[in-house]
Amino acid sequence: MSVRFIGAEAAAGTSAGASSNFELATEVRLVNLAGAEATITILNGASGTNVQGSFTLEAGASEYVSKDMEDRIYASAATVKGVPINTRR
Repeated sequence: MSVRFIGAEAAAGTSAGASSNFELATEVRLVNLAGAEATITILNGASGTNVQGSFTLEAGASEYVSKDMEDRIYASAATVKGVPINTRR
């Protein structure tokens, strides 16, 4: 898969209040740099009050997430980083 990075990598927030839309990207690459799994939560829209979904990101793993522009993401661990990407060249 070809991936174009369209922003800077940043640590994911660890609460709904610290969640990020990752520069309004519709695709985000997440990586868990810790030795333990982390829970990733995606919140609907700019208000970030409704949980759209969540999943476990294994230790040392990465995952691509598709989302709406204003959807926000946070992780249960500060060791998760995200970067806005584009896979549809």
